[in-house]
Amino acid sequence: MNNRGFTLVEVICAFSLIMIIATAILPLLTQVRMEQHDLSIKRHAILALNNHLTVLSHDLPIQFPYEIQEDNYSFSFEVQTQYIEGCVNWEDSHNEKNKFCLYASS
Repeated sequence: MNNRGFTLVEVICAFSLIMIIATAILPLLTQVRMEQHDLSIKRHAILALNNHLTVLSHDLPIQFPYEIQEDNYSFSFEVQTQYIEGCVNWEDSHNEKNKFCLYASS
């Protein structure tokens, strides 16, 4: 028997196996990228909320409740008994509404 290389059947089987694996992994990679984008949006929203809350906690003669609309985010601030509650609302790539709140002493 002559062993000088691969047969056409072996090459087709190997190529088919690689294609099956690639088609199984591609949707997972797409999902991971979407989740990564959503986390990036959440991180930016929390950072912006922290920045607004820091400024508002030092400049208190402001009428509350106080609201700010910025890009894709909606910020709202209210004075509670001993703290300021700041919340941010946004939509992620799945069109789900998200809300996150932080608190600062007044």
